[in-house]
Amino acid sequence: MGKPAAYYNSDDFNKYKKTQGKCIPPRSNVLAAACHIQALFDTKRFTYGFLGGLPMLCMGYKREMPDLHVAYDDRDFDRLTAKLGSDRRVRLPTGMNPLLPFKILVWTGPDYKDLGCAVNASIELDLIPSGL
Repeated sequence: MGKPAAYYNSDDFNKYKKTQGKCIPPRSNVLAAACHIQALFDTKRFTYGFLGGLPMLCMGYKREMPDLHVAYDDRDFDRLTAKLGSDRRVRLPTGMNPLLPFKILVWTGPDYKDLGCAVNASIELDLIPSGL
């Protein structure tokens, strides 16, 4: 039923992305990833905010989004990584630094019973600590 939560090597991921070209995931998968992260962060009462394309989409902008951006309180880094590491839909990068932004992968699609998703896709989500 999908891939288990694990760590990934960012160098290998960047090589993979270059071979894929400019492939944008379906909007329904991006919105499913946003809903999953929102539910995850709300249950643990993390302080966070979506940035970039998602708020613009909510305001009516029609551009497709290749990924999501979330700002979080850097004091929650340890709790945040523990919660994300225990989620089977999330893949974390190796060597995360609490002072720097990092990219996680959120798996979405019919395997995870996401409404409106016709295909399985991994959505990139950039987590940005506050203060940057």
